[in-house]
Amino acid sequence: MEQKKKMQSSTKWIIASVIIILTIIYGVYGYTPFYSQVEYVKGPSQTQHDLSKLPNLTFEEPKTDAATPVRGPVEYLKTGLQGKKYTKIEAEYQLLTDTKPGTIEPDALQKNPNLAFGVKQVPAYIISFSGDDFTAQEGTNHHEIVYVVDANSGEKMYEFSYR
Repeated sequence: MEQKKKMQSSTKWIIASVIIILTIIYGVYGYTPFYSQVEYVKGPSQTQHDLSKLPNLTFEEPKTDAATPVRGPVEYLKTGLQGKKYTKIEAEYQLLTDTKPGTIEPDALQKNPNLAFGVKQVPAYIISFSGDDFTAQEGTNHHEIVYVVDANSGEKMYEFSYR
């Protein structure tokens, strides 16, 4: 009888150990970080934006790779959206010209002083978070917020929302 209890006890420990090991393996190898789920495109032919509603923007095919990997800006922007229930993140790498940009953030100006003269053919990430209601600067609600990030410095230049 006592041997049966010992066997049952050791069986419980073995099962518990296997569950813990499987959980650790899943945590290390099975977890997919959010930035790997980002839909990423490069170049104007693949943009998901409605450029007819954004007449001040011009996208061109970038000639070089970005100095900053897209993962860093996406992770940084995501931390500022805690509590929001976005369902989709889309990132585009474009050579951007914007004739009416929003107010350029001071950190972006500090790292790229040329932005003070305008946004003309600047390598940029256009990062969209959609699926939740975002309040635009003019007070209207949209289901998408778009961040424009300098692809060379990784700094957010400005944001906008149009749909």
